[in-house]
Amino acid sequence: MDTRIGKIFVTDQMDNIIASSIQEQFYNYNPLRVSGSAIDVEVQGGEVTLTGNVRSRVMRAVAEKIARNTHGVRSVKNKSFSDTEIEEKAAVRVAMDPRTDLMTDQIKLSTYMGMVGLAGAVGSQGIKDAVGQMILEIPGVREVVNDLKVEASLLRKGADANAGPVGVVMGVGAEAETPKGPHRIEGRPVSPKGKISAPLSTERRAMLSK
Repeated sequence: MDTRIGKIFVTDQMDNIIASSIQEQFYNYNPLRVSGSAIDVEVQGGEVTLTGNVRSRVMRAVAEKIARNTHGVRSVKNKSFSDTEIEEKAAVRVAMDPRTDLMTDQIKLSTYMGMVGLAGAVGSQGIKDAVGQMILEIPGVREVVNDLKVEASLLRKGADANAGPVGVVMGVGAEAETPKGPHRIEGRPVSPKGKISAPLSTERRAMLSK
């Protein structure tokens, strides 16, 4: 039986023992396992780096404490991301960005393991694309499922219907270049090309509603 919630990356046998112990403790901590957390563990000379996604700040802190309390660990760098933090950053970014000119109650954000779902309505395709792109650039976001509807009646007087990020041309299902580099999620490399998806599938909608 697999007793890991992510992959391990090590340089020698002692590091392998440390990484395996951390992953086993992650697996045995029920809230981390059942929430679908995907935390990879890299160990070099007893120095641990955690990457991946968890559901909340609490789970992120718990993972770090487990790693720090593991025998042989010299230090811990926690580079994992929580859905809570991602959602808060996304909400602030959308509300404050002049490209979108959105009221905070116009759209709904939901996040599950770094996948951000967008619902609601905006005044133009340009605004829809801008929202998706700015969220995709937030560290820890793996995918944006852009289910925003375009309703011209919502466009404010004098606003540019084609407003959006300069140099970005995206349609349904298009991929957009983002500045973030690859990171390991669920044991497999994630391309530095983020993804903006078509409207929510039934499976994704169920995941984001958890």
